[in-house]
Amino acid sequence: MSPIEAEQLIGEAIALRLQGLTEDGLPIPDPGSVDIGQIELPLPA
Repeated sequence: MSPIEAEQLIGEAIALRLQGLTEDGLPIPDPGSVDIGQIELPLPA
């Protein structure tokens, strides 16, 4: 999987999560209120 593909999948997952929170009537956290840390993706050879 390329970094671009990974970024697209992450974006889709975030959108789905936010949709679920909205449907459940839960608040969407402020972008700076959650520390998710950082990940490193290996670059393809």
